[in-house]
Amino acid sequence: MTLQLIYITTLILFLFFLNFFLEKFNLLIHSRFKEEHKKFGQDKIPLSGGVFFFVILSFLIINESFLSLTLIYSLFAYLLLGLIVDYEIHINPKTRLIVQIFLTIGLVLLNDLLISKTNLFFLDDFLKNFYFNIFFTSLCILIILNGLNFMDGVNNNVIGFCLLLLISIYIIEYKNASFENLHFYNLFLLSLVIFYLFNSFNKNYLGDSGIYILSIFISVLVISFINNSPYVSPILAVNFLWYPAFETLFSIIRKLFVKKNPFKPDTGHLHTLILKYFGLKRFEFKNTTTGICINLALIPNFYIAINYHNNSKILFFTSVVYLIIYVMFYFRLNSFLKKK
Repeated sequence: MTLQLIYITTLILFLFFLNFFLEKFNLLIHSRFKEEHKKFGQDKIPLSGGVFFFVILSFLIINESFLSLTLIYSLFAYLLLGLIVDYEIHINPKTRLIVQIFLTIGLVLLNDLLISKTNLFFLDDFLKNFYFNIFFTSLCILIILNGLNFMDGVNNNVIGFCLLLLISIYIIEYKNASFENLHFYNLFLLSLVIFYLFNSFNKNYLGDSGIYILSIFISVLVISFINNSPYVSPILAVNFLWYPAFETLFSIIRKLFVKKNPFKPDTGHLHTLILKYFGLKRFEFKNTTTGICINLALIPNFYIAINYHNNSKILFFTSVVYLIIYVMFYFRLNSFLKKK
């Protein structure tokens, strides 16, 4: 208990002084003139998520001997790419995607990170081919990375999603008495909770660097968990990650339908529509409220994941139901806002 209090205090102080340092020297400060979907903040809010979570994860991976040490190299490469974006150094979206592709293939190869099974017989046959597996695993990671990036723009949305996912894995491991990394999960969950609280009050944002770090770690964690846990269905990964994955697919289709560049951000994401709705209702804390509402809506999904983690049919059905609800709610809300 005493060690946890020390760790909590250290985390809070580290994040506080990191934010103070970035503000003091005007480094990685959120700009109100970024892309439209990033404008919902105040001036002088540091994008400290990338540095914060890279330091925390590197420390935990080294000290807890959890996952491969080479993962740190991949996280650092993504951190650099994210920092370039956060510093508003112009990179063509297509060029950025190409860099992401090469970094992700490197991540897969360096960490021997191949998806072993999906429980979809037609796909599992293809996964036996080494080169196809590299392609498929890299594609899945890229979809999650860009999906979490699309989800960003309001407080708590991405951080809350990551919290729910990690808590779910934590409980599933605990229920199956196979928890070998209890300390790692405890400490990382605490870091997420602390950043969540700071983010709730507009004290800091993740930035692209923070999104990259969390998305890569979450992807590696879920793949490793599914591969090494015989008591869970591989469909659990779909249940865990349908939201960022569908956010990517839906955003691309939506932009192509209205003849927009699918690589460029816009204000058509679900969270921005909800934000606009709360704006119409004159909510005082509409930014944070939007993220919390989405987090709450996802709790039943993760509750089912925890309790039916070995039942492929229920997991798949749950994901399909959520997809239908997402689409119906999106078009209904979009139609309502257009009338206003």
